[in-house]
Formats: sequence, structure tokens, C-alpha cells
Amino acid sequence: MRPAAARASLLALTALALALVAFNVDCYAGLGWTGDAGWVLVPGARSQVAIASVSPGGAATRAGLRPRDEIDLRALPVADRVFVLDAPLANRPLDLSVVRGGARVRATVLPEPTRLRWDTIFGNGILAWMAIFAGIIAWRRPRLPEARLLSLALSAYVVADVLQYVVTPSAAVNLAFVAFASAGIGGAVALAALLRFSARFGVRGPARRAVETLAAAALVALAAFGIAAAAAFATLTPDPGTLYLGTLGVVLACVAQCAVLAAGVAALVASRGAERQRVAWALLAFGTLLAAAVLQIAVDNAVPTRDAAIATSTLSNVTAIVAPVGLTYAVLSRRLLDIGFVLNRAAVFSSVSLIVVGTFMLAEWALGNWLTSSTNAAVSAVLALGLGFSIRFIHERVDHVVDRAFFRKRHEQERALLRFAHETAFVTSVPALVERTVDEIARHSDAERVALLLHERGGGYAGGGLRVEENEPAMVALRATLERVDLHAHPGALPGEYAFPLVSRGELLGVIACGAKRSGDPYAPDELRTFDAVAHAVGIALGALDAQGSGGAADGAALQFEIAALRAEIRALVEALAQTRAAER
Repeated sequence: MRPAAARASLLALTALALALVAFNVDCYAGLGWTGDAGWVLVPGARSQVAIASVSPGGAATRAGLRPRDEIDLRALPVADRVFVLDAPLANRPLDLSVVRGGARVRATVLPEPTRLRWDTIFGNGILAWMAIFAGIIAWRRPRLPEARLLSLALSAYVVADVLQYVVTPSAAVNLAFVAFASAGIGGAVALAALLRFSARFGVRGPARRAVETLAAAALVALAAFGIAAAAAFATLTPDPGTLYLGTLGVVLACVAQCAVLAAGVAALVASRGAERQRVAWALLAFGTLLAAAVLQIAVDNAVPTRDAAIATSTLSNVTAIVAPVGLTYAVLSRRLLDIGFVLNRAAVFSSVSLIVVGTFMLAEWALGNWLTSSTNAAVSAVLALGLGFSIRFIHERVDHVVDRAFFRKRHEQERALLRFAHETAFVTSVPALVERTVDEIARHSDAERVALLLHERGGGYAGGGLRVEENEPAMVALRATLERVDLHAHPGALPGEYAFPLVSRGELLGVIACGAKRSGDPYAPDELRTFDAVAHAVGIALGALDAQGSGGAADGAALQFEIAALRAEIRALVEALAQTRAAER
């Protein structure tokens, strides 16, 4: 999928996840749709479910229901089957046909509205955090496969988790929700994304591939089970009670989650160095979620009581905070998110809001004491219009001040590198140019390592203690595109984060390889464009020195035109950098 399409799709999924979280909270607090029947159900005989326990003073107890009573699903319309097995609607009576000791009795249960517990509020806040974080990743890094997979895993997990509890008056909508909640189509998508994420790290040997194949098969079975369970609500074939509440769904869910965890552990074992640390944090984050889910499923089925369900739900909601915290760290250390950009934008928007709202309130207060009400209203309207037309100016000024406060050092480094790019045309020897290039980039960037490799006549590229063959994946990509290459997407003998081509007249003369930043932050787009400009200038200068050394007067004259064009290009780049940053934001 193209980056633009991936970004749009993931942002749409993120918006859906956030909307569902807000809707879920509203179902409790605002609309009051979510109900509590006061029972815990287990599979019964064919098309029947048994009541394992009832809450003292709850709706089921008031209706006269007792443990070991069985509810006949065949006597219920489709909508009420969903309300019995999935989640009841508050204050909507359930007319039940109950089998008790061989006799059949009628009972009407009036579910009472469910109150928001503190852990439920906490858990929904964590889910919203996950969804927002998934959106930021998709927005800022749609080109990186790891970013797309993490964003998908987070959003799909939020959707799957929320749909377990959302209930509406519409039977059709509830049936659609059951398709996800019964065994987890959404959960299967989240686990599949996590499985693919872990597969991108380390060497994949036969044993590891076998674990990943087992996990993939379990996820396919889990998704198929969810579809079958949803269909069973309407057709009673196969038995919905057995599917929804039986051990088969429990076993499939636990096997799928444990298999994905095992694949993550295998990726951790196969990884080395910094990659291993990043996998460890990601595994800790999602592993905590999966482990809590497996524990909740196991305990709820082993101890089918109301108190046990509340205890496991509270544990799951509280431990969920480990996931966004751990993934935040893992994502930042994996170059998927520029936290400086996020803080910069937050500061800009907060400052603009404070200035606009504060100015309006101050003017209202100052004018309100001596103007009549009608005059005051007119002045308020004029003031509001004036502030509205001034927002662009205010935003630009605030953006300039905040940007300088956050990124002053980075902008100074960019200007220094662009000055050097202009000076490359006046360097008269290749060794001096190579040494100066490495020194300038090392001094005016946060790169932990900088290497400049030149093409050798016998083939390959060498320099800075490194030698890389021509057919290394990164070198092939550089020759094919003559553009910057992300070295994480082309693993091989060329180490670092990015490789920048040194090109003259369409020929790759060398490459500048930059390592990760010492701070652990990702490279910002304007930093990468500055490196592109330096590499472009150094490539043209190398071509000019090579032409002069070989006595090519015509080539040298042609290269002088390239140098003149480059100088104009650098001047234009300095002016365009600010506009480009503003457009990106």
C-alpha cells in the first residue's frame, strides 16, 4: 500500500477507535444504554445457557432467577438473544423462558443501568491514549512498515476491546458487534499486525518460522470462530451458547495470544544489540496486555462469579497502562515518532488558544463596565471578527517563537551545513574534501557516526574504515534511484540510519552514511533535506575535481555550470526550508 493510502486508512481506523471509546463511555454515562442483568452465564444444554451465579439484590435475583436455571434461547427473538448472551440494554425487559428442574417457568428481567467504575474510566482513558498514539504514528511515519504495523495493532486492539462492552437498541448493530466481540475479529487483526511486527526483527530460522505459522493458523481459526459465533445468534446453528460461552473460544483465544507471545519471544532471542532492546520494550508492552487477557479468560471460566469478573476486569484495566507507556518508548527509540515535533505543535496550539481567548476575555471585561448591553454585544462581535482575522498572524508569530525555542540548535546546524555546501566548490583536493565533509557533518549534527565512501576503480566503495561491495542492497538502491536510502529498509554491510548519494552527471561517485542520533530521536525531515543538499554539493565537487585531474576541459566547463546552478539551489533551499516546515505542520 502506498504511504498516502496507508496513512488515510490508518487514520480512519484511529478515528473509528476513538469514536467507539467515546461512544462506549456515553453508553454508560450519557445515554445510559449499558445494562446489568446481575448474572454470570455458562453453557447449558442445546440452545440453552445456564445461570452460574446471581448478584444479591440484582436484576436476576429480583426476577426470581436462581443458580442452575437454564434460559431457552429458542424462545427468544434475535435481539433478545444478543442481549442475553452479549450485553443487556438498560431498562429493556427480557421475557425469558426458564427451565428449572425439568419444569418451565416464565421470568422477566429488567436490567439496571451500569454505573461507571473508576477502573472502567481509567481503562477507557488508556484505550483513548492508545488510539491517539496510533494516529500520531500513522500521521508522522506512514512510509515505515514498523510504524504502520504498530498503528494497526493499537487501533485494532482498541476497536476489539471496546466492542466487547458496547450495546445499542439495534439488533442488527449488536449482531455486527458480536462478530468482533465473540471471539475477536478485531483482536485477530491486532495480533496479526503484532506478529508481522515481530517478524521484522532478527534472523528467522526454521523453529521461529514454525512458531509464526502456528500463530497465523490460530489467528485464522479465531477469526472464523468469531464469524460462526455471530451467525449462530440468528440461526441457532451451531449452538450459540456453546460457541459464545464454551471452552472452544477460550482455547482458541488463549492459543492465539500465547502463540503471538511466543513469536515475540523468538524475535527477541534472534535480535541483537539495540534492535533487541527495542523488541524487548515492544514485547513487554503488548505482552502485558496479552498476558492479562489470557489470565482474565482463564479465571472467568474457572470461577464464573460476579466478584471474579469484576476483579479480573479491574486488573485488566489497570495493567493496560503498561502498553502505551512501553510502546511510546519503543516507538521513539525505533525512529517512528519525532517527540519534539509533537511538543512543538502542542505548545503552538496552546499558546495561540491562550492569546486569542485571553485577549477576548480581557477586552470583554474592560468594556463591560461602561458600555450598554446592546453596544457591548456589537463591540464583542467586532472584537471576535478582529481576532478571527488575526489568528493567522498570531499563529505565524507564535510558531516562529516556539520553533526557535525548541529547535534553535538544529536550525543553527542546518545553516552551518548549508554554508559548507556552498564552500565545497572551492575545495581543491579530494582528500581535503572528504575530510572536511565528514568533519562538518559530525560537528553540525547529532549523528553518532559519519562515513564517506568513494567508488574504487576495482569495484566497491571504501572509506572511513569500511568497504562495501557494489551489489550490497543499499548500494544497488542508491545507484537505481540516486536518492537518499533508509538503511533499515536495506540491511547489509553498510551500517547506519540513512545513506546519501554523491552524484555527478548521473553517476554514483560515493555515499555518505550517517548513523543514529546520539539522543535517540529520529531525524527530522528538514535535517534530512539539509543532508541531501550537502551530499548533492559534495557529489558535484567530486565530479569537478575528477574532471580536472583527468584533464577534461569540456567536462570541467560543464561542471562549472552545475556548480553555479547548485549555488542558486542552495540559496533557494535556505528560503524554502521555513515554508516547507510550515506546510508540513
